[in-house]
Amino acid sequence: MAILTITIKTSHVSPQKKKLGIQVARKQMDEQFVSINGKVVTNLDDAKISIWDTSFHRGDGVFEVMKLLPNEKEIHGDDDDDDDTNSSGKNSANKRKIRSLEKHLDRLQTSSNGVGCPLPSREILKQWLYQAAAAAAHSSCGCLRLIATKGGLGDKAAVVPSSVVISCSPLPVWPPTFTLLPLLAPWHPAGAKGWETPIKWTSYGPNVVSTRKAKQAGFTDALLLSSDLLPADGSSPPELKDCHVLDGPNFAIGWIADETLHFPCGSRLGLLPSITQSLIAESVANKLQLRVREGLYTLQDVLRAEGVFVMSTTRGVIPVTRIGTTVLSQSDIVRKLANLLDEVEVE
Repeated sequence: MAILTITIKTSHVSPQKKKLGIQVARKQMDEQFVSINGKVVTNLDDAKISIWDTSFHRGDGVFEVMKLLPNEKEIHGDDDDDDDTNSSGKNSANKRKIRSLEKHLDRLQTSSNGVGCPLPSREILKQWLYQAAAAAAHSSCGCLRLIATKGGLGDKAAVVPSSVVISCSPLPVWPPTFTLLPLLAPWHPAGAKGWETPIKWTSYGPNVVSTRKAKQAGFTDALLLSSDLLPADGSSPPELKDCHVLDGPNFAIGWIADETLHFPCGSRLGLLPSITQSLIAESVANKLQLRVREGLYTLQDVLRAEGVFVMSTTRGVIPVTRIGTTVLSQSDIVRKLANLLDEVEVE
């Protein structure tokens, strides 16, 4: 199974547009870097794992996405072409930075422990990640993605090894503001007993469907709500405004009210810890003299906020202008949060 594939729809497309599409696809492939278990894949058509890998069959693997920051050459105009890494793969010249690498590796290890997915040592993972950072064809901010698979099971265990696939590509381009469609997320444990350890699984099916539903309804993405208040007897369900807010399909959410940054409580709701949220809470909030509070909040609480935003590794902080039919208040503090987060990243 190829890890990276690009599909170009050719029906009802002129020959000129077909040619342009192929050129764009090739350019996108040229901007990609891939390694599998530390071995660089020079021909991306060879970026493959076995079809017998259980993580391919069942999505029972783990992953992390990290932000590769601009190199020092781009920031300071340095034309020096010396190699940025030493023999151990570490960032000896400190010209390429992976934002919050230790936090990402901590979360990856927690996910790995939770599903029993084997990982190489932390030092080997760092070496492979810095290898990707140094070898990336582009010098601007990039997106590092690490996917760990379990390999084969049963009679395939001996012949299908586990894999760590690392890729580097340009950051996605996001719109300047988001609109969110509130949706119940019955698949989400929402803090249910026995599901206290949040895992960054590769099985994102329901989340992807949520995003698709939101886009079909004309929204940027979805806002997931807990179904813990749904009645067991089949009687009328609660109104969405009374349901607890969780997060987005692949981002966290926060808002500002009464000079306080509010976030859904990850430990009580079983939410994946947001590394961007931790950066904001630890390094940004105090600069704006904002308090930080985590708790159980309903959608109605969010709709009353002075400013709402989504946040993630690749998005940073992006303001939300509408949730469902409610047009939200806008706060200049959200813009300041985004700018200060960028400053923290390059310190």
